[in-house]
Amino acid sequence: MEPSNHTRNQSSVTVFILVGLSSFPEHQMFLFVVFTFIYMAALAGNLLIVLTITTSSRLHTPMYILLINLSLINLLSISVSIPKMLHNLLEHKKTIAFLGCIAQIYLFTWTLVSEVLVLAAMAFDRYLAICHPLHYTIIMRKEVCVGLIAGIWIVGVANSAVHTGFVLQLSFCNWNIINHFFCELPPVLKLSCSDASLNETLAFLADAVFGMGSCVITLMSYYFILRTILKIRSTEGKKKAFSTCSSHLIVVSLYYSTAIYTYIHPSSAYSPDRDKVIAVLYSVITPALNPIIYSLRNNEVKEALRKLIRTFVPLLLTLTSYFYIITAILRIPSTTGRKKAFSTCSSHLIVVTILYMSVITVYVFPTSNTPKVLHKIFSLFYTVLTPMINPVIYSLRNKEVKESIRKTILKWVAFRNRHRN
Repeated sequence: MEPSNHTRNQSSVTVFILVGLSSFPEHQMFLFVVFTFIYMAALAGNLLIVLTITTSSRLHTPMYILLINLSLINLLSISVSIPKMLHNLLEHKKTIAFLGCIAQIYLFTWTLVSEVLVLAAMAFDRYLAICHPLHYTIIMRKEVCVGLIAGIWIVGVANSAVHTGFVLQLSFCNWNIINHFFCELPPVLKLSCSDASLNETLAFLADAVFGMGSCVITLMSYYFILRTILKIRSTEGKKKAFSTCSSHLIVVSLYYSTAIYTYIHPSSAYSPDRDKVIAVLYSVITPALNPIIYSLRNNEVKEALRKLIRTFVPLLLTLTSYFYIITAILRIPSTTGRKKAFSTCSSHLIVVTILYMSVITVYVFPTSNTPKVLHKIFSLFYTVLTPMINPVIYSLRNKEVKESIRKTILKWVAFRNRHRN
């Protein structure tokens, strides 16, 4: 909606009003529940991807390093818009400070460009792995991969700084209603009472260069990938080759089609309600779906994830239990009571610490980063030392066990004496 002439004056706007996804009060709680669930799922999924790949030495390859960066970008991207939207839904407010709005524009534009570049890099990586497997390790060596990732982040920062800098040059008058659920560049430019044609041109050029350019690289990569896959004679070989890039192809199709449309269509075709729905797809749904798509369609990630869950779920349950135990112990008023309560679980805590620290070091942390001698030493901890010291720790630090052992010894001594007599 364009601001009318009588609302346009040179007063400074300090606060913007975000219309959100719905203006009906009865929809607010439903939207809050839905987007809270999506946000938590996106956070958990992307953090799991990062943790799984980081802790599995088998996945320390260029493809999975790029996937880590995609997950980090998704974490930042969804955290730019959703927390503020959830806060507004819960508090029944729709305001955002001017500087907060500028921060959202900067961070989201940064993640937007970085994501399309990472997706293009992932497509090129798959092209090299499938079409030129003999040259893959030479071309995608560690320093090249690190340089590529650093370049992507730097380009994203620089591009975002340019757009944000030009937004700060615009004048915003009394019309401060943004028909969106967060501050994104196109709807904010619509509010300017000064000429924003340069900003729109820059946005179009950036989308053409980064969005369309990345899309072309991705499409060309997949064209050659599909040609190579079709030349593979065995059906099993075709399935294996295609499975390594099918998940990426699904993500790319969803992301590029929505993001490019939003930033490259002419301003005359701008439709707030339609663009909000499309924005939900690439700013919320895609970051939430990425971990599911990549984990469910990739056997290596699934195996590493199962290994991580087997290791960390028991640890998490143990830590959670001790958190509540310690909280309860600290509430006991008497010092004697606290000592007695703590003595019942301190022995278990010692055993748990030794066992988990040694097992995690051997099975979770990459073997390339830990000397083999240390692995052998830590293996001794959980195979020999822990079973040996368990009886000692539990008996010496537990009065009931000590009393039972003492009685058993006395009975045994008495029994021996009777037989001698």
